[in-house]
Amino acid sequence: GLDDPYRFNWNAAIAQDPYDDCGVYFGSQYVHYSADCGVSWAKISDDLTTNDTTKQHQDKSGGLTIDATQAENYTTIVTIAPSPVDDKVIWAGTDDGNIQVTRDGGETWTNTIKNIHTAPINSWINQIEVSSQNAGEAFVALNNYRQNDYEAHAYHTTDYGMTWRRIANDSQIKSFVQCIVQDPVEPNLLFIGADSGLYISFNKGQSWTQWKEGFPAVQVSDLKIHPREYDLVIGTFGRSFWILDDIRPLRAMATEGINTLNSDMKLFPMPDAYQNNYRSYDGIRFIAQGEFVGENKQGGAMMSIWKKPSKKKDVMVDKTKKKDKKKNKEDKKDKKEDNKEANKKKSKSSNKATFYVLNSKMDTVRTFTRKLKDGMNRTFWRFEKDGIEGPSRRKRKKDADKPGGIDVMPGIYKIIVELGDIKDSSMVNVKPDPRSKITDVDRKAINEESEEFYKVITATKESFDQLKDAKKSLDLSRKIIEMQEDTLQKDLKKQMKEISSSLDSLSNLFMDPEG
Repeated sequence: GLDDPYRFNWNAAIAQDPYDDCGVYFGSQYVHYSADCGVSWAKISDDLTTNDTTKQHQDKSGGLTIDATQAENYTTIVTIAPSPVDDKVIWAGTDDGNIQVTRDGGETWTNTIKNIHTAPINSWINQIEVSSQNAGEAFVALNNYRQNDYEAHAYHTTDYGMTWRRIANDSQIKSFVQCIVQDPVEPNLLFIGADSGLYISFNKGQSWTQWKEGFPAVQVSDLKIHPREYDLVIGTFGRSFWILDDIRPLRAMATEGINTLNSDMKLFPMPDAYQNNYRSYDGIRFIAQGEFVGENKQGGAMMSIWKKPSKKKDVMVDKTKKKDKKKNKEDKKDKKEDNKEANKKKSKSSNKATFYVLNSKMDTVRTFTRKLKDGMNRTFWRFEKDGIEGPSRRKRKKDADKPGGIDVMPGIYKIIVELGDIKDSSMVNVKPDPRSKITDVDRKAINEESEEFYKVITATKESFDQLKDAKKSLDLSRKIIEMQEDTLQKDLKKQMKEISSSLDSLSNLFMDPEG
C-alpha cells in the first residue's frame, strides 16, 4: 500500500523455481513468489534489507535533477537463489549488505552477514551461487566499489551461512568481484567474474588463475554453465556474450589434478556432436556491415587434446679440450647448427598426430592427421568418411590425407589419436540436427547414391591417369629418338606430335587445358 511502497532495484532480483517451471521469485525489499508464471504474487518474507530510511529519499536530491523514472532505489534485494537440493532453502542478497537465508520456505529468515567478519559494511551482495549437491552450501560474490573499495571479495559456506571461508582477495584477483559459478559435476571447479576479467580455480577457491587465452581482460558481469552442453556462458559489462565451449577438460584437471598434465598426450571425453545445417537463414544473405552477427561454434565433432610441452634440452657440445680456442668455437657453432636442424625435423614429425574414426562395427571410416602444439589443443572431425580422389593434373603428396567424403550416419563413433608411440581414445555421439526434417531413410539413400557416384569418379580418375601415363611414355620416347638419324627423327616426331595432340584433346574433355 501507500504506507509501505515496494522498492525495486533497477536490476531487481529474479529467479526461477527449480521445482516448478511456472514458479518465479522476484525481489523488492521483500521476496515475492508466483506459482502461476506471474499472474498473481505472494510475499514470502519480511523486509530483508537494512531498511535505512535515510537512503530511501532519492527525491531529496539537494538541488540535483531527480530521477523521474523512480528506478534508482536503494535498500533493495538484488539477488535470489533457491536451492535445487532442498525446496525449502532460499537465499537472498541485498544492495546494502545483507545475506539472508530461509530453511522453511520463507517462514523465517536469518541474516548471515554478521558471520563474515571481513565483509565491508553495506556492501553490494551481487550474486549468490547455490550448490547443486548440498543444501547448506553457497558461494557469495560481493563488492564495495561504490564506496571506493575495489578489493576482491568472495565467500563460501557449507552450513547455511553459520560460518564462511573467504576464497578471493587481492593477492590473486586484483579487482572487485561480480559473479561466481560452480561446476555442477566437479565441485572443485569454480569460475569468478571480476572487473579485471575471468578467473578459474581447480581447488575450490584455494588458488586462482586469470584466463587470458582468447578472452579479453574486461569486466565479467555474469556466469552460467550450460547443464547439458557443459559450456561456460559469459556475460560482460560491455554487453557481449562469450561461450567457452565444453569445460570437460577443465573438469578433468580439477578432478585428477596435476596427473592430467603429466600425461604426454591425452584426449579428453568428447561432447555430443550435431550435424548442424548452416544454411543461410531467410532474408538478407550478404549483410556486409548492415547487421551485427555473432560467431557460430565451429562445426564438427570437437576434440580437446593435451600435449605435454617438450623440455628444452641443452645442446651437446664437444667438451674435449683443444688448444686452438678459435677452432673449438667453430666446432661448437657447427654442432649447434646440426642439432638445430635435426631437432627441427624431429619436432615437425613428433607434432603430427594421426586420427582414426571407427564406427559401431569397429571399421575405420576416416583417417586424417593434425599438427598438435604444446599444451591444450582443439581440433575437429567434420563427420566425413574417407573420400576418393578425382582426376587431377597435380601429383598428390605421399603423406597427404585422403580427401573427405560424404557424412557418416548419426551414431556412436570411436576416435583414436596416435602421436608417435602414444595412443588415446574417446567416444563421440554424432546426432542429427534436431531442426532438420531429413530422416535416417533419406540419409541412407543419400549415402547409397553417393557411393554409386564415387564409382563413376573413380573410373574417371583411372582413365585420366592412363592419359597422364601415356604422356609420360611419350616424353620418354622423345628422349630416346634424339639418338636416331635425322630422317627417322623427323617422321617419329611428326607422329608423336599427332599422338600428343590427341592425348591433349582427350585430357581436355576431363578438365580445362593447362595454363
